[in-house]
Amino acid sequence: MLMNNSELTLNKQNKIGNIKRIINFIQRVIRNIRNISLIFFYTSKVIFTKQVLSIFIVTIIYYVIQISQSIYLASQIFYAIQFYTGIITITLSMGLITGEKERNTFSFFLSSVHYPNQIIFIKLGTAMVWVLSLIVIQAYLYYIFFPDFSPLTMIIFSTINMSVIGITTLIISTFTKNTFIAGFISAVIFFIHFKLLPQIGPINIFMYYFNDEKKTYLPSLVIIENRIIVIIVIIALYDYLIRRIRKMEIT
Repeated sequence: MLMNNSELTLNKQNKIGNIKRIINFIQRVIRNIRNISLIFFYTSKVIFTKQVLSIFIVTIIYYVIQISQSIYLASQIFYAIQFYTGIITITLSMGLITGEKERNTFSFFLSSVHYPNQIIFIKLGTAMVWVLSLIVIQAYLYYIFFPDFSPLTMIIFSTINMSVIGITTLIISTFTKNTFIAGFISAVIFFIHFKLLPQIGPINIFMYYFNDEKKTYLPSLVIIENRIIVIIVIIALYDYLIRRIRKMEIT
């Protein structure tokens, strides 16, 4: 009888303990969501300056002109979207680090308890969320006019490509205190690779994977290999970015 009572008491304590752990886990998740949301809205407010919005509007005008001239040519649409979202990605990313320097909050930024992986990831993630929303809208709008072209494929390719551009812009911004210098250098590098040197060894970030004439995609193996190479580039660049910021903290 005493054994049964002890077992019942132990089971009850275990249940109470499990409930408390679940409650604590939910509370931590809610706190993290709240903190991430605050950082997201703060970062969004910081990056959407008047200058950024001006570049944003000019780039949209360029994009609309490009689309209207070649609405049924998938290759032109693909490259127009890459160019358009590339400029937007640079515009939204160029002030994520230099902005901290210009506002004299960089030392606080470096000493943050979340530094550096979480803060960098959330800052870059904030810019990429806005870029991704533009990519999704563009891809599905174009799908209305060109149903043979997969919007999901364009979204995946474009998101990976814009991640390379965003991280590259952040790396460049660690070497300068001026937001527009960081943006300009990043834009030059982006333009050279996009227009002049699309193939650098095995690296072809903006590889076009659809044949307009035959209405077919490249072989799956070719597409997968290309994306694996670009993802490796992203990992290498992000690792360098984190190490670069850690070095800045020490110096």
